[in-house]
Amino acid sequence: MYGEGLAHASPAYLASLERGLWLVRVGSGLMIIVLLGGMLAAMVLGLILPWTLPHWVQEVLLVLVAMACVGTYVAGWWLVTVPDPRFSKHADTRSTTCARWSAVALVATFVFFVVFSLIAPVVLTLFDPVLVILVIVQHGCGSVYLRVLARRTANRRAMSHAKSAVVAIVVVCVCSAIQMVFNWFGVQVPGGSLGGTLVKLFVAIVPVAILVSAIIATVQHFSAVGLLRDDLRRFIFQAKHRG
Repeated sequence: MYGEGLAHASPAYLASLERGLWLVRVGSGLMIIVLLGGMLAAMVLGLILPWTLPHWVQEVLLVLVAMACVGTYVAGWWLVTVPDPRFSKHADTRSTTCARWSAVALVATFVFFVVFSLIAPVVLTLFDPVLVILVIVQHGCGSVYLRVLARRTANRRAMSHAKSAVVAIVVVCVCSAIQMVFNWFGVQVPGGSLGGTLVKLFVAIVPVAILVSAIIATVQHFSAVGLLRDDLRRFIFQAKHRG
């Protein structure tokens, strides 16, 4: 009778969703802090200390720390994608399945690289590109699922933020594909003409577009999660008062 709106879901399910969104936000924030903090620490220590750890040791340490962050992130998505008990047999599972198992694939990849990097450090050369691809896929699937949750909370702002995150991720994918074509296949840009100059300018702008789009996607994703958590906390409070 109430439909699929989360305002009338059980308090236990709402609490599970709220905890999951909190873990997603914490995990995402920790990954950003580890990434930026790791680069900053490497630069500072390189200037202060007369010696540095071997490159593969630094990579392994970074992977181990990042794995704890990713574990938190994946645990959050596992809770967020638990089916609503009211509609578990009739729910649209496509976005749920994509968001959940792309997160599982992310942590499985971390485990794979942690194990094999100790045996064959050369495996770490594949770590960055594989990680980037999985993060883009999971972020996109997660944003789509957040839009589904926002529709169930009737929060238009959260829906808008989630949609913007998806669009920004699509831009990242398109720009990354263009950059790979030029880098991997050795495409030569003709010079000496207006068309060649414009193409060179376009190629130079592509990395900037990737960075800006990635930042926009992250901010919009964070904003959607925050708005949804506010809604869920309000629904939990109302459910407790209803008894």
